[in-house]
Amino acid sequence: MEAWRQTWTDPAHGAAYGELLYQRAIGALPEMESAKAVARRLAPILRDGDRLLDAGCGAGHFLVSIRRHAPCRVHYHGIDATAPYIDLARRAFAGASDCVFGVDDLFALALDDRSADVAMCNTVLPFLPSIAQPIAELCRVTRRVVILRMLVSERSFLIREVASREDGDELDEANQPRGFGFCNIYSHRHLRRLLGRIPAVRSVAIEPDDEFDPAALADPAEQAFKRDNATAVLGGMQVNGSIIMPWAFVTIGLDHDR
Repeated sequence: MEAWRQTWTDPAHGAAYGELLYQRAIGALPEMESAKAVARRLAPILRDGDRLLDAGCGAGHFLVSIRRHAPCRVHYHGIDATAPYIDLARRAFAGASDCVFGVDDLFALALDDRSADVAMCNTVLPFLPSIAQPIAELCRVTRRVVILRMLVSERSFLIREVASREDGDELDEANQPRGFGFCNIYSHRHLRRLLGRIPAVRSVAIEPDDEFDPAALADPAEQAFKRDNATAVLGGMQVNGSIIMPWAFVTIGLDHDR
C-alpha cells in the first residue's frame, strides 16, 4: 500500500477521525464550518430531483448540512475510498431513502458518464498525491456543476506531513518518512491550466473560503482529535500546525455538448 494511504487506514488516525465524522453525522457534534460553507454554495445550484455526488463523503456528515442549508429534494450519492467511513455513513443514515453510500476511488470512479447532475469534493484534493485525474473524473461523471474545496494560492507547494511516532523513529536511514500524508497547495494558474484541458469545462470561479466562525474551529472535538496539530486562525486564514491553509472553493460549470 502507498505510504500516503496508510494515514487513512491506520487505526490511530483513520478510526479516530472516522468516529469524529460519525458523531457529526448523527448530530452529536456541531456541523463543520466547511460543510456549512459548501452547503450554502450548493443551495442556489441544486434543483429538486438532482443527483448529487459527494466524493470523499466520510461518514456522511456533509449530508446533514446539505439538508439544513440547501433544503431541496436531491438523490444523494456519497463515496469514499476508506471503507470503514462508508460503514459508518450507512449506520448513521440507516433507513434513509434519499441517500446511498459506496466505496470508490477518485482516480478511477466506477460511475457512468454524466451520472450525477452536481458533484462536490470537499477537503479531499490537498491530501491526494495529484489532482489532475481526480478532477477529470469528477467532470466526466457530472453533468452540470462540480464544486471543489481545496488549497489554492498564487504559487504551488507540494507538502508532505511526516507521520509522527511516539519513539521518534519517523524517518529511515535515507531520511525518507516511514509514513506521511500530503497537504498540497496549487496555484491559480496551474489549476486553470488543468481545467482548460477538459473539453466540457465552460466556466471556472475560484473564491476564498473565508466565511467561517473562528471560534468553531477551536471546538473541543477538533482539538481533542488534532492535539498538537490543531486548526487555528491567523490573519483571517486557517493554520494547521506550521502550515497556512488557503482554502478556496472552485466552482466548475460544465457543458458536455459543446
